[in-house]
Amino acid sequence: MTRPSKAAAHGTEGAGHAAWHHGEIVQGVFLDERRRPVPSLVTLSVHGPGSTARFAHRLGSSPHEVVVAPTDRTKARATTILAVRECATHPNAEPCGGKLYLTGALPSNSA
Repeated sequence: MTRPSKAAAHGTEGAGHAAWHHGEIVQGVFLDERRRPVPSLVTLSVHGPGSTARFAHRLGSSPHEVVVAPTDRTKARATTILAVRECATHPNAEPCGGKLYLTGALPSNSA
């Protein structure tokens, strides 16, 4: 990830890029050797063009007002709302929503 610019730190916008992605192969609950359930996730790293995210704050909006483009990136929207809520707990923070712009070659069910 790249660090946000000084302007982003004051509430306008921030951006980052990741060249790697971890694709989920199997997700579920499996039994261990004692037959106890164990939540599990198996992933493979995929190197490629990666993805870029840019978040623009909308000062004065609710922290729940997060719009994502493309609109089918529901996981990205959910995690952005969690991040915005966390940032709002910091001293001198002005809670607000915003718009997350995603670009890259990842399939829609991966973001």
